[in-house]
Amino acid sequence: FEHWASKGGYHQYRGIYGTAVDSTWSTRVAFDLVRAYALVGDFIADDGALVAKIETRILRETFEKQKRSIIWGNTGFNKNVAAMMALATRDEALRKELVAWLFCNAEGEAIPSPRSNWRKTRLGGGLGRRTAELTGDGFSWEGGFGYSAIMPLFLTEAYSSLRRFAGNATDENIRLTMALMRQRLPRFYKTSFQLVCGDKFMPTWGDGGRFGTPMIPKGAQTANLLAAFASFGDPDIARMYWRMNGGDGVAAGDLLNPHVDYERVKAQLEAARGEGVSPTRSSCNMAGRGFAVMRSGAADHERSLIAYYGSNTGHNHHEALNLYLFAYGLDLMPGLGYPNISNTTWRQGFWERPISHNTVATEWDTGPEDMRLADQKLFVSSSLATLTEIDARRVYPGLKRYSRLPVLVNVSDEAFYVVDFFRVGGGSDHVYSFHSGVGSVALEGAEFTPQAGGSYAGKDVPFAVRRDGEGWRVGSGQQFLHDVNRAAMTGPVSAEWQLADFQKTSPFGDDVRLRFTLLSPLCEVALAKSRPPQNIPGNPEDIHYLLARKRTAADEEFAYTAVIEPYLQGKRPITALRTLQIENGGPADAAVEVTLADGRRDVIVQCVSDHAMVQVEGGIRFQGRLLVVRFGPAGAPSGVLAVRPSYVGLGRAFERRYTPCAKGKVTHFDRGAPDACTIALDTELIVPADALRPLWTDITPSPDANGNYRIEGTTVQDGKTVLNVGDVSLVSGFDTDRQEFTYAFEEGATVEIPFSYLSELTPAKP
Repeated sequence: FEHWASKGGYHQYRGIYGTAVDSTWSTRVAFDLVRAYALVGDFIADDGALVAKIETRILRETFEKQKRSIIWGNTGFNKNVAAMMALATRDEALRKELVAWLFCNAEGEAIPSPRSNWRKTRLGGGLGRRTAELTGDGFSWEGGFGYSAIMPLFLTEAYSSLRRFAGNATDENIRLTMALMRQRLPRFYKTSFQLVCGDKFMPTWGDGGRFGTPMIPKGAQTANLLAAFASFGDPDIARMYWRMNGGDGVAAGDLLNPHVDYERVKAQLEAARGEGVSPTRSSCNMAGRGFAVMRSGAADHERSLIAYYGSNTGHNHHEALNLYLFAYGLDLMPGLGYPNISNTTWRQGFWERPISHNTVATEWDTGPEDMRLADQKLFVSSSLATLTEIDARRVYPGLKRYSRLPVLVNVSDEAFYVVDFFRVGGGSDHVYSFHSGVGSVALEGAEFTPQAGGSYAGKDVPFAVRRDGEGWRVGSGQQFLHDVNRAAMTGPVSAEWQLADFQKTSPFGDDVRLRFTLLSPLCEVALAKSRPPQNIPGNPEDIHYLLARKRTAADEEFAYTAVIEPYLQGKRPITALRTLQIENGGPADAAVEVTLADGRRDVIVQCVSDHAMVQVEGGIRFQGRLLVVRFGPAGAPSGVLAVRPSYVGLGRAFERRYTPCAKGKVTHFDRGAPDACTIALDTELIVPADALRPLWTDITPSPDANGNYRIEGTTVQDGKTVLNVGDVSLVSGFDTDRQEFTYAFEEGATVEIPFSYLSELTPAKP
């Protein structure tokens, strides 16, 4: 400390300096020193000179540098150090000062710097502010699993000590802070477990992970689960520990954690092991952090489609409405992995741009706006299909529509496909970008012509050179794609990936295929290549992208309509795809017919508005948001999934009228962190008995906050409905001016509960 302090510290970022090392990693040096003191403090207590030096030159000096933001770190680093200092110190006055600082939510003053205007003094550690920013799923807003886990992991580690320090607190903000921790931190581990796909993959969103590589080797999460169980004693976490542990005995864990009594924890875990109950994964909606997980199948045939609609700032990327897909033991639509942060040209120009992700790039002259959470309108799970609908217009305020509705359709225990509807309205230039894993690509449906040199931005635009004015937000990223082949669509275009099991994760080896078919609109398509970050060992040098560019008038609306088919070689479940004509529909409405290899036929219809009755080729009449109909080999319907419907008519074979939704206004809701949170409405809602469960709220306005809550039950009090949304808190932030917690919505907000229905029909015998 003394040497590097005299030198001004290592330079870190935007003029922020550290002490022993840079400002970020100085927190970890300090933590290790303080933890060592906590572990050996009793044994050196008689050495007054040494204790005094540690208390003064390490604890006191670290604390002072934290308050002056010389020691900075990622979100949660400083709190972790301060909590450990409060545990380690023998100085009761310092302990009280540290605890008071940790729970103080006041913001400091700006520190002038020639390279930074965002660093401030730290009047407090802001535990209340940061805990309020944890989503109801327990995650922080940061990008990539590793970064988003920092805050919940550190708070979990310190929770037992913080509970002792704050046990007798009378301050309501401190009490609510601790209650929020107790509620949200265990949920982080439970939702993280649900985010694991095929027992080994996780979505590599933002700055995190490696291309197509498992993030969860067997047993890798057990240390975190052990710490969580030690803090909370949650039996669900114990069961997850044994599931991830694979049945092995309790590991020693981190024996250098002075917060944990390992003998007690080991005995409790062994007791939980005897219950023999193993947790399972299913479709789930992480509406706080912005992950809609659509899942079906089991074991080697488990498939998980994940739509991301969360934050796009910090270590997140500009990937609003991105999709991830896992099946057959592979990451089929992978993120590119942690970028090389020293390569600003590629990081700003491509790796963090929308065009490098499986989404639609648009408005690149102004760039996307900051967003914490998009507006989810639907989440529906059924045996026939699972889907979500998300509106992300707030990312591009110049557009009148930017929304996605992906549908995971089950064919059998072994087979499935995805229909993707991506709606765009306004703007002038849009690119639907799609990529899969490592492998060769075969094209069908159009004559592709190689472009002579240049990049996807044009034959005269050099590859991987940023243009003037491009930066973190502005820029299309098109010049970072090379080896371009172009075609003009006259009908559906397909690209089929013959995927290589390059990480040796699939039980099916190199037999996995992925076929992507763009059905509409007719536009320019291109096959090109670009590269994931090359700083990560094992990342491929290049991967293929299928790009569909649509130029529009300012008031034009349309929907990219595509089908994604993963399958095993020789076992493609689909034999034909086509769009169907729609009468009385809007410009972004679409209908798709999917003919299956066993003679069955699916029709999927999506409508932007559910106020008009549309007529679909083949005698289908529909008023609603989404319709999935499965016809048997003889042509009779065998299954009907109707989402937010008013009417479905299938000729003489099926006809039904429905209640599409229920609406009310909020008159009261539980504040704080209750065990069972309720929302009282101004009217009695009638919920149809056959509406699919679970039901979800769609509450507006809830700008940049979660308005979607799973309904656990309803009651009627004085003729008005009260919703029970379970063990959640509606806290969404902290107002530093008023020094009080804020909520996702207020009284008077509109609550809408969309209904969906599944009819399983027995076709009439011929």
